[in-house]
Amino acid sequence: MKPNKPRLELVSPKKAPYSEASVLGAVMYDGERLHEVAALIDDTDFHDPHNAAIWRAIVEMDSRSMPVDVLTVSEYLSSKGILDDIGGLDSLTTMIRNTPSSENVMAYARIVADKADHRTIEQVLQQQMEQIGGKITGGKLVSNIADRLHEIREKRGGEQPFLTGEERRDAFLDAFERRRNAGELIGLSTGFTELDEITNGLQPSDVMIVAGRPSMGKTSLAMNIAEHAVTTEKNVLVVSVEMNDERLTQRLVSSISGVPLDVVLAPAKYSEEQATAINPGVEWLADHDNLLISEHNNNSIEQIRALAVRAHRHVSGLDLLVIDYLQLIEGSGDNRTEEMSKISRAIKKLAKDLDIPIVLLSQLNRAVENRTDKRPVMSDLRESGQIEQDADIIAFCYRDEYYNPDTTEQGVSEIIIRKNRQGQIGTVKLAWEGECVRFRNLDRSGGWSSENEKPVKESKNESTFL
Repeated sequence: MKPNKPRLELVSPKKAPYSEASVLGAVMYDGERLHEVAALIDDTDFHDPHNAAIWRAIVEMDSRSMPVDVLTVSEYLSSKGILDDIGGLDSLTTMIRNTPSSENVMAYARIVADKADHRTIEQVLQQQMEQIGGKITGGKLVSNIADRLHEIREKRGGEQPFLTGEERRDAFLDAFERRRNAGELIGLSTGFTELDEITNGLQPSDVMIVAGRPSMGKTSLAMNIAEHAVTTEKNVLVVSVEMNDERLTQRLVSSISGVPLDVVLAPAKYSEEQATAINPGVEWLADHDNLLISEHNNNSIEQIRALAVRAHRHVSGLDLLVIDYLQLIEGSGDNRTEEMSKISRAIKKLAKDLDIPIVLLSQLNRAVENRTDKRPVMSDLRESGQIEQDADIIAFCYRDEYYNPDTTEQGVSEIIIRKNRQGQIGTVKLAWEGECVRFRNLDRSGGWSSENEKPVKESKNESTFL
């Protein structure tokens, strides 16, 4: 005998028949309001099936360029053989007579939408509760609920009005003046002067790919960007599928304190002075609750999405999400390329939904190792097609000293911008302090370079860690 499945007891929302009838009455009285209402609700939002049938008829008539009023709707319903089912012409005229005002039709439509959302949420929760005790995991239950709730929010996006020409002009001028008067970046600062100059900062809803071969400093660059954002009071979530919280924290302490990572990892081997020099980095950790780190157990795109939404709520709004790294995220698809495409699209959608920039780390294929010039290009991205399309910025990390020990650019890292939707492409050069797993600005004199101009900067720092 099967055990009884748990049921979620919720009080069903009211049917909202008056608001539904008022929407229909207002639209039949003033057909010009139809498109405005149709941007918010559709026939599935009506609780009464008769009201849903009337709405479908009205929308069909409009699509055929037929005028919409009580008589034309009555004739159309009659031609389909359903006029009597909805109560005849008297029912339609009663709707118009009982509608307080067609001017308030959007208020009525919002009531209809709200009641429909309540019914949908009740249905979603009940369906997921019935899955308890089966093979489905708790994480999948949470992901399913989050996805369905997100669908509801997406459905209501059509209510947002279009800007007028004057509103669009004023918004542009406001942003333009802020940037001109204060040198303000459009987006979130990376902490690197030349990188901010070429990218204009990380923009809300944008995805920045940071890619490179092993030992090029991808994770260090992403964590340095996260560290700067946190220091400037931004809320940051770091999701690492590769490293645990402890390893990332060790890197942060080394980077912030300037103490070599090997001292942080094995303080007993070094002097008391070296071992205690990490204190500034340790205190930095305690002072910044706005840095959230999640490790290992969030390795599917569904789990990452659910985690990001939860973190967004927890801190009352994330400002930056860092994901390390793309190829370790689990997806669904017939082959890995299809999986990666779905993951890439999902990450871009997440950036838009939360309206924050996402820094996404990515590995490169081995083709770069077979070339004389080992600076990466777009085609070096693993399963690159959809990634190239979805990313707003693609930046490659390259250190010439890794391949050419005698190079004049010791301790210099090139951040090569190959794609930038909102700005220019080119190469930014940063100082690489490998022993402390951190990047630093080089002197300002050379700035960033175009593809044909790569100014040489010198640094004495040795690189020993990533």
